[in-house]
Amino acid sequence: MKTAVGNPYPFGFNVFMCWGFGLTCFMLGGCTTVAPAPPAAPAVIVEQTRSPLDYYAWVKTATESELEVELFGLAINSMTSDPVVTAVRTIMILSTSALANDETELRVLELTNEVPGLEAKDDISKSYKIFAEVMQPILQQRQELQKAATANQLGLREIDSLKRRNRQLQQQIEELTSIEQQIIEREQLNTLEP
Repeated sequence: MKTAVGNPYPFGFNVFMCWGFGLTCFMLGGCTTVAPAPPAAPAVIVEQTRSPLDYYAWVKTATESELEVELFGLAINSMTSDPVVTAVRTIMILSTSALANDETELRVLELTNEVPGLEAKDDISKSYKIFAEVMQPILQQRQELQKAATANQLGLREIDSLKRRNRQLQQQIEELTSIEQQIIEREQLNTLEP
């Protein structure tokens, strides 16, 4: 007698098993964590070969947050990267209007005075050094203009203060003149009345 050798499970059971296995794998896959992508490397590392004019053009169009990230990258890589490139790029960033203040202006002039003493290692360093030499008188003139503007502001405040003082003195003179006129009139009345 022949016995039927076949699938002991009905067709529906196999489909159910496949779907169950697939659903289990899908759910377990959702439980795993994927490591976040590493943060993008600062432009300092990626674009070490960028010419000073291209870099300056980028600095002028960059947002304040991009400049802050770049400045942070320059600070981190200052020991390992070319000191001329790092110093001049820092000068470019700190001298932008977005980040410029009294403290950064002093740092910019300090770095500008340091660059001529740094050794240029290659053509890119030399081009950055030349760029710094061109920027130095411009930055010095800008600082002198800011000092003059500050002195002008102080002068204007002092002029306003002197004008107020002058008005007060003029008012006091008018009051004294009025009092003197009243005294003279009284004396004249007293001399007329015997």
